[in-house]
Amino acid sequence: MYKSSGKLYRYGPEASGGSEILAETDGSGTVTTEYVYFGGKRIAMLPAAGSPQYYVEDFLGSSRVVTQSNGVVCYDADFTPFGGDISYTNSCPAQNNYKFEGKERDTETGNDDFGARYYTWRFGRWLSADWSSVPVAVPYANLTNPQTLNLYAMVADDPESFADLDGHEAEGGPEAGTAGGGTLDARTTQSNGTKTPPPEGEPQLPPTTPTQNTTANQQPAQNLSAHDIAQIIKSAQASSSDAVTTAISMFNNLGQNVTASGDALRAGMKEANFAMPDALAPMVSNATSLSKSGNAVTIESAKEAKYQIGDNTIRVDKTLRFNVEVGKGTAAITGISGLSARKGFLWPGINEVRYTSTGRNTGNLEIKSWITKRLSCTSDGCQ
Repeated sequence: MYKSSGKLYRYGPEASGGSEILAETDGSGTVTTEYVYFGGKRIAMLPAAGSPQYYVEDFLGSSRVVTQSNGVVCYDADFTPFGGDISYTNSCPAQNNYKFEGKERDTETGNDDFGARYYTWRFGRWLSADWSSVPVAVPYANLTNPQTLNLYAMVADDPESFADLDGHEAEGGPEAGTAGGGTLDARTTQSNGTKTPPPEGEPQLPPTTPTQNTTANQQPAQNLSAHDIAQIIKSAQASSSDAVTTAISMFNNLGQNVTASGDALRAGMKEANFAMPDALAPMVSNATSLSKSGNAVTIESAKEAKYQIGDNTIRVDKTLRFNVEVGKGTAAITGISGLSARKGFLWPGINEVRYTSTGRNTGNLEIKSWITKRLSCTSDGCQ
C-alpha cells in the first residue's frame, strides 16, 4: 500500500493472515519503522533511528499508553466513546499513529483505517456503508435490532458496549452476540487470506437466501430423519480425511431445502458413530432445529448457551446462522452470526472457521474472530 506522503507498508505473509503491518518504509523502500506482535496484538514499535517504544492497550485495543525502552511514559491518552483522543502526554520520539482500537489514524485526514473502510471519530460514523463479499440485502445486520440496519453507524451507536475490529459492524454485536448479526468476514477474507473489494453499486440478493430462493420456496422443505442424517454423515466420512472436514461436509450435503430437529441431528450423529470436533461441537449440542436453504444453514436452540473449550468460553446464541463452503482440500463455515468467544468483558464474534487438510487426519484450522487463531490438527484433536 502507498500513501501520498510516500509511506509504504509491508504486511505479514498471507499464511499468517496478511493483515498486520510489520513495517513502514519511505518511497525508496528504506525501512523507517518496524512493529512487533504477540498473540496477534501490536506490542512494540521499532523506529529505524531510535529506541523501541512499547504499547499498553485497553480492552478495545486502543493505545492508552506508550513507553520508551527505559519505562518512561511518553504518550498517555484517554478516548471518548466514539474515538476522539484526549492526550495528556505526547512526547514520544517517534509519533504514535495507532490509536483508537489500535487502528492507524491518518495524519492527513484524521480518519481511522479499519481495513474494510475508513472511520471518522468526529461524527462517529463510517465514511462508506458496510459491505460483504457475499451479496446480501443488508450486510451484517441483525434484523431483530433496527439499530444495525444503519450501515454507517459505529457498532449500532453503542461503542461503550461493543467494539468493531475490522470495519464490519460489529464485535459482540447488539443482541446477536456478533457483529450486528454477522461481523468480520462472510466476508472480506477469501480462502487465501486476502481482502476483496466491496461490490460496486447495490448488492444483488443472494439466490441462497431463503426468502429469495425461488426454487426452494416453491417446494416444501424436506424433513430429514435421524437415519437420513446418519447416511449423509457416512457419505461425508467416506470422502473426508478428518473429523472437521466431515462435520462441515455434513452441513454441505444436507440438501438445498431441508429441515431437521435437533434430536434427529444428534441421533443421526450417534447412529453414524460420529463425534463433532470440539471447535464445532457447541453449534449443535443444544440445537432444537436445523434448516438449510442453498448453502445457508440456520440452527435454532431453546436458549443461549456457553461452553468451555480449553481456555476459551464460547457462547452460542439461540439463533446461529452460517454459510457452508467445501472445496478441494478445504472446508469452511463463513458469515457466522450467533457464535462468539469471550475476551475480557466483550464477546467478539467468531466469524469464520476454515480447515485445510494436509493428510489423513491432519490439517490446519483457522478460527477468525478479533484475531485469527491457527491450530494444527491430528486425530487427537487441534492445538
